[in-house]
Amino acid sequence: MDKREELLKKAEILENKIKEEEKRIENITANIQEMKKKLQELRLMLN
Repeated sequence: MDKREELLKKAEILENKIKEEEKRIENITANIQEMKKKLQELRLMLN
């Protein structure tokens, strides 16, 4: 494998890792939004 092919492979691996992390962040964000919604509901019940 020449240098260019190695760099392309590394770039592809990094792109895949970035996509995985972006999905993880989306899931975390969705979970946080759900928790905020539940917290708001609880606060409304307490008032």
